[in-house]
Amino acid sequence: MTTVYSVPKNTRKINEIYVVLSEDEGGEGIVNANVGGTGFQLVTGSPDNLEKITILCKQIARDTGKKLKLYKFTTKELIEKIG
Repeated sequence: MTTVYSVPKNTRKINEIYVVLSEDEGGEGIVNANVGGTGFQLVTGSPDNLEKITILCKQIARDTGKKLKLYKFTTKELIEKIG
């Protein structure tokens, strides 16, 4: 099995995180998408990616009948430095 990591070259400071959540009687959850056999959560720190995420989000909502919400989080708290 091959493990692939993406640790990009940092080009800016992340001051906000955008995330797509679904909500039901049990609570909230981060929406996961599967594109080309690869699963990923709909989360980004780049406003440049919002258009792509919104398009995908609308398709997921249409296909599943779920109501999804796009949130912007603007506070952060360092929990631990690793490495």
